Amino acid sequence: MLSTGSIRKKGMFGILRLRKRSGFSLIIVLIVSLIGFAIVAVALQATMMSSGSGRAVSAGNTKYNFLQDAVEEGKAALKKAMDNDNPPPRYADYDTEPSLTDVDDLLIEHSFNAALGNGVVLHRNFNRNQLGRLGIAGRNSGSLTVKVFDMQYPADSVAPGIDISLFPPSMFLYGSGEGSYDPGTVPPTTSPGAIGSGAATNAGVYLIRASLEVAIGSETEKTLLDTAVIQSNNTP
Repeated sequence: MLSTGSIRKKGMFGILRLRKRSGFSLIIVLIVSLIGFAIVAVALQATMMSSGSGRAVSAGNTKYNFLQDAVEEGKAALKKAMDNDNPPPRYADYDTEPSLTDVDDLLIEHSFNAALGNGVVLHRNFNRNQLGRLGIAGRNSGSLTVKVFDMQYPADSVAPGIDISLFPPSMFLYGSGEGSYDPGTVPPTTSPGAIGSGAATNAGVYLIRASLEVAIGSETEKTLLDTAVIQSNNTP
């Protein structure tokens, strides 16, 4: 009698031979299964990390696009102001060589909004739901501010010990006429005869800064976007 798990096979000379059925060992099956589970786990982890990175990049792009729109709004407001201001607006104490102690000392003397003070184009507050609709999720509240700073200031007028990281670069604008002045001593005025015909009197150099502050629990996250512009007026 043949045992179960074997079959009979007749050979060339009619002799019956036994051949065992082939099959996988249980240990091999377990090893293959473990390898498969490991591959699936690695794939899921990679997918989760990729998804998280994608969300972070998307959130960063959303903030950038939001701030870029705010900067464009500031450009439009400055252009409108320059069409109506002659001479172009400057910061408050540009002609007295003040000691600058804060970047807001460089805000231009122009009222974009009577409720906000000179140099401030807009200030808007957002609640959690409004931020979510803007694509900025997971934040409790936030605020957006757009300011315009005068870049024509002597760099050495910043008071000693002041953090200049938020100050715009010092940049003077010259006209096409002859003449020159020392930007380290007296800032250019808007009167052609005061310094020399080299100082431009129908245009200005400005920094438009959009600032987004969002509350994360008890902490505040601040994102800035700066754009420098040279803007002329249309007044003869």
